Amino acid sequence: MINNSSIRKILQSRSAFLLIILVALIIVIVFITNGSFLMPGNIRGIFLSLIVQAIMLTGLTCLLIGGEIDLSMAGQATVSAMLFAQINVSLPAIPWGINLVICLCFGAGIGLLHSFYVNVLKFPSFIATIGMASVYSGIAQIWTRGNCFPIARQGFDTIGNVAIFDRFPVLFVIAGVIVIAYGFVLSRTIFGRNAYMIGGNAAASRLSGINVNRVRMTLFINNSVLASLAGIFWAALMKMASPTAITTSLPDFTALSAVILGGVAFFGGHGFIAGAFCGLALINVFNNTLTLLGVPSYWNVTAQGALLVIALIIDDLNEKRVKNALLAAAAKAAEAGAKKHLEAAAKET
Repeated sequence: MINNSSIRKILQSRSAFLLIILVALIIVIVFITNGSFLMPGNIRGIFLSLIVQAIMLTGLTCLLIGGEIDLSMAGQATVSAMLFAQINVSLPAIPWGINLVICLCFGAGIGLLHSFYVNVLKFPSFIATIGMASVYSGIAQIWTRGNCFPIARQGFDTIGNVAIFDRFPVLFVIAGVIVIAYGFVLSRTIFGRNAYMIGGNAAASRLSGINVNRVRMTLFINNSVLASLAGIFWAALMKMASPTAITTSLPDFTALSAVILGGVAFFGGHGFIAGAFCGLALINVFNNTLTLLGVPSYWNVTAQGALLVIALIIDDLNEKRVKNALLAAAAKAAEAGAKKHLEAAAKET
C-alpha cells in the first residue's frame, strides 16, 4: 500500500510537474485551435514523431545518469538504416528480422568503440561522440552519394502503418514498452543503482567495488543499440533510408533537451526516465501547436534551444541547491560532533 509520504514524493517530482504543465497546455491548445489538435490524424502524427525520439531518449537518459553523453545518435541511426537498406537490396534472401539483428549488432559495435575512446583512451565522451557524429554523417553521404535507398520488403514496409484503433501506431507502443522497461531497470536493478552511483561519483564507486569501466561500456553499447533501432524504425515509417533526413531533423538535440528538461542531471547521478519522457511529450506538443498555428518551422528549433537553456539553468540551480544542502548537513554534523566531544571532555575534567 502506498503511504502519504510516497504520494507526496510523487506529486513533488519533476515528472508530475511536467505532466501537469502538459495537461494544461493541451487544454489551452484545444481551445485556441478550435479542437483541430484532437483530430485523429494530428494525434497520430504526434505519436509518430515521438517514436524515434523516445527510443533515443531512453539510451541517452541511461548514459547521462551514468555521467556520460553521446551526441552522435542521429548519425548512428542513419548509418544503421543505410546498412539495413543495403542488406535488403544486396541479400534479399535474408529475412528482415535477421537483418534487424545484424544492424543491432552493428550498433553494439559502435557503442563498444565509443566506450574504448572513453575507458581506454580517456577521451571526454562529449568530445569523442561529437567528432564521431561528423564521421557517421560523412560515411552515410559517401556510401549513398547523397541518394536515398527505398525499402520494399513484405512485412517490414507495412509495420510503420499499422495502428491500434487507427490512432496508436504499433511502433509507438513498442517504444513505450521500451521506455517503461528501462525505467524499471534504472530504478529496480543493481545495474541501475550502479549507473546512478557512477554518475554521482565515479571515484567513490570504484573504491566501493563497482567495475566502472564495464558499466560505462554497457551504457554506451545500450545507447548505440537503441540508436540503431531508432534508425530502423524511422526507415520503417518512411519506407526508405536517407543519408540526411534523420540528422537534419535533430532527434538527438530534441532528446537532449527533453532529458535535461525532465530533470536528469547533465553531469549524472540523478533523474528519472519518466520525467525525460514527459519533457519529450511537452516539446512535441508545443512544436505541433506551432505547426497548427502556421508558425514557420524554424521557430521550433529556436524554441527547443530556449527550452534547453532554461532546463540547463534549472539543472545548475538545483545542483547548487543540493550541494549547499549537503554542505549544511555536513557542517551541522561536524558541529554536533564537536559539541559532543567538548561535553565529554568537560565531564572528564
